[in-house]
Amino acid sequence: MNVWRWRTMLAGALLSAGLLSAAFYQDGDAYDLDRLREKFDIIRKSKGVYLNENILLNQVRKVGIAFDPSTADYDLLKKAGASEGFLNAIREMAKARAAEKAKPEPPPPPPQPKEGKLTVACKPIDCEVSLDGKPQGSTQKGELTLGPFPEGPVKVAVTRKDWDPDRDAHTSYIKDKETDRVEFTFKESRAALEAMGQQFFDAMMKALGGDAGIKEASRVRASGARLIAAKEGKSQMQWSAVVLFRLPNDAKFLITNAGQQLQAVKTDAGFAYDRQPKQDGQEMEDAMREVYDRQFGRTLAMLRKSGAENVSTKLIYGEDESKAFRVESGPERYLVTLDAESLPREIKVETSGLMAGLRILYSDFTKVGATRYPKETQVILPGAGTNGAGLRIEKVELGSVAVKDKDLEGKKNWKPLGGK
Repeated sequence: MNVWRWRTMLAGALLSAGLLSAAFYQDGDAYDLDRLREKFDIIRKSKGVYLNENILLNQVRKVGIAFDPSTADYDLLKKAGASEGFLNAIREMAKARAAEKAKPEPPPPPPQPKEGKLTVACKPIDCEVSLDGKPQGSTQKGELTLGPFPEGPVKVAVTRKDWDPDRDAHTSYIKDKETDRVEFTFKESRAALEAMGQQFFDAMMKALGGDAGIKEASRVRASGARLIAAKEGKSQMQWSAVVLFRLPNDAKFLITNAGQQLQAVKTDAGFAYDRQPKQDGQEMEDAMREVYDRQFGRTLAMLRKSGAENVSTKLIYGEDESKAFRVESGPERYLVTLDAESLPREIKVETSGLMAGLRILYSDFTKVGATRYPKETQVILPGAGTNGAGLRIEKVELGSVAVKDKDLEGKKNWKPLGGK
């Protein structure tokens, strides 16, 4: 065996022994004193063939040292074979290690605050929201989400002009990482409904010509008219008529009944006839009574009672929705529905009693003088089925010229229906 091969085998054996003695160390571990001494032992035994001081120093600089060297430690490293340059490098690393250890521990991060959110919902309209008395803005499409807020109670209040919430301020409790929800339901305030109802009433009066127009319509001559009676289970009956009205209590009907010309005047007891009807007299009188009682002028007088309150049915109407208001006078209630020109299209009796549910429909308004007057009146009696009366007018004349006092007179010998 030649000398070179023998030396190579010896160095390999020595290196293997050294590596085995340090096998429990990981490449990424910082160097302690024993590990450095073992490394220098390998350098010495292998005579720098497999490891030298420069390679070792680079490794130490990469992972650092894991001890605080004393004077005795430096002496041991020097005896193990460390050069002065290597020892100086260890000294610099020791200084850096000492400086790092001297740094104060950073304070712990502050605890995360316990916070949550709040959603306020309002229906059927948006509302203004305040928390603990401080305004927070308005809901959009019915909701407003606020926060985050610290955990704890918060007083929620909502408002909307002309509307009343279903409850007073509500105390909500904010919980950590949660969103509490509070809902409010609004209804129109009575004052706002009254204000709008009065607007509707004033618009109706303006469309009818105001007080002057209403006064003009206190005397009416309806010519070319058809008096109509409708009863469930029977064919509709009609009579040709000329009708005269004078408010507050007078009326005269000139009717063609079964080819017979007759006249009837309104009395305190009902109607008195110049001659008795040949047939269907009761149906005809019932129709005259309903038309007289629900004539436009009398209905307006009923709606204009002193002290009556006009209350809109609601504050928000759809584009194609008819405006409506109630006339409330003591126990009496009338629901008035207006058409697009603010003229009364329908009046419904809501007062309790036999007439509750009775409906009066006016249509085909015509301009006469300073006012508008319906050429068609329908009276639909309450209850199931179609029962009622109507008046369709060809020509309308108003005022004292159209109806003179003497036009309404009857004769003393005129008799009530069935009288002889």
